[in-house]
Amino acid sequence: VEVTPQSVIQCLVEGCLGIGKGATLGHLAFDSEREASFFTKWIPKVLGAKAAALFTPQAPLDMLLNALGEEGVSFRRADFMFYVPGYYPCIIEIDGDEHQQKRRAARKAPCDL
Repeated sequence: VEVTPQSVIQCLVEGCLGIGKGATLGHLAFDSEREASFFTKWIPKVLGAKAAALFTPQAPLDMLLNALGEEGVSFRRADFMFYVPGYYPCIIEIDGDEHQQKRRAARKAPCDL
C-alpha cells in the first residue's frame, strides 16, 4: 500500500467525520514544547479541529511491537501515533534537543543485548 499525502488527508477526513463535538483532549503530557505545539496548534490549523482525536501522544511502542510478534518490554514511546481504524498506524517523531539527549545517553549506556 503506497502512502501519499493525499491518502493521509483522505484518511483524516474520513476518520474525522465520526468524531462528535463533545470529544475532548483530556489530560495530555508532552516531552517538549515542539510536541505540544504540533498537537495543539499544527494539527488543528492544518488538518482541522477534530483531527487531534486521531493522534495518540506518547504512544507506547511496545504495544505495536508486540502486535507484530516482537517480545519483551522496553517502555519506549513514540511522540505520536496517528491511527484510523482499518488503516495501518503511523508513528510520528518530532525531532528536537530531547531526542539528541536520549541518543547520547543510549550510546553511553552499556548494551544488554
